[in-house]
Amino acid sequence: MRLAQFLEFLKDEAGDSLRAVEWYREGEAELIYIRDDLELGEMEERAEEIHEALTWDWTPPEAARIRELGDELATVSVRREAVLVHLPAGEEYGVVVGLEPEAARSLHRFVNDCRATLADLDA
Repeated sequence: MRLAQFLEFLKDEAGDSLRAVEWYREGEAELIYIRDDLELGEMEERAEEIHEALTWDWTPPEAARIRELGDELATVSVRREAVLVHLPAGEEYGVVVGLEPEAARSLHRFVNDCRATLADLDA
């Protein structure tokens, strides 16, 4: 599957929840999709910062016990205003997909409910 086909697949699957898609390979990153209602310059700047911070966070050394669980398929970062999905496709390349929180509604609700319960424990 070519990258353009993958992008069409993401658009079909996520619909209006798809915000941005960044493709990276061997340290170089390229924003290949930005939803029409988002500001290009701001999204490019944000994508660069996200790539630098999150691809490092998502690729720490793994202990043998974690590797026993199987290959890493994706890593998800749930933020208040977005859900970021890192899909490594090989050693040096992959895709970071930015979605509206509603795209992962159940996960977003679960995380928020857990945080509220933890806050109650502290009180």
